[in-house]
Amino acid sequence: MQPDSKRKTLFVAFVISFVCSILVSAAAVLLKPVQEKNQIKDVLKNVIQVAGINERNDMNEILGKKLVPKLLDMETYNLEDIKDIGGYYKNFKKMLNDDTKSIKLKPEEDLAGIGRIPKKVLIYFVKDNNSVNKIIVPIYGKGLWSTLYGFLCINAKDKSICGITFYEHKETPGLGGEVDNPNWKRKWVGKMIYDKGGSLKLTVINGEVNPDSVEKAYQIDGLSGASITTAGVNNMVKFWLGDRGFKKFLMKNTF
Repeated sequence: MQPDSKRKTLFVAFVISFVCSILVSAAAVLLKPVQEKNQIKDVLKNVIQVAGINERNDMNEILGKKLVPKLLDMETYNLEDIKDIGGYYKNFKKMLNDDTKSIKLKPEEDLAGIGRIPKKVLIYFVKDNNSVNKIIVPIYGKGLWSTLYGFLCINAKDKSICGITFYEHKETPGLGGEVDNPNWKRKWVGKMIYDKGGSLKLTVINGEVNPDSVEKAYQIDGLSGASITTAGVNNMVKFWLGDRGFKKFLMKNTF
């Protein structure tokens, strides 16, 4: 091959690579808003599922009527209205790196291994005939390979669990990834969070719950072969349902 031919080949290869990189970059930029919109839809889909609301209903019909979003101040536990749900989820992780929008946890508080929590957390009230019968709260914490992000459904009347779901994690499929298994998630339903004295009792144990145990009302089976993810989920729910999480809010309200 002549030197000119080599230069032409390299030039053509460079031009093709350059054009392809421009096209890929342009596609990424153009598709980013669509991807973000789909991610927000997926998060809301998880909220609707864990709330037990019929997904066939129009989203606009659900939000504000059956599912009422509110911002919960994690320092005062007061509630505020929210207008831009999409913007909240879009900026959620950025919020955790902003000292003006998040709270740094003390090491002894940080059971879930998350470092910071938002100053204002987006929660949902599930209404039936204008009365609140469920509260949907976000939960997140460290597993084995990732931070798991999800939602917990709590019955307003007796503070028992009515559902759990995770919309983002990178746990091992077939092991820690079994947090997505419907059969495991069903085991949470009906479990009590606090005892009559208000102490947090809900626990994800290693192994299976003993049906004869006096603690069975507060215990959930662990994930087989995934002890670290099991411990992570247990620490996560204990943090978010504890004193630095939602406990004070849940215990002071009758809804």
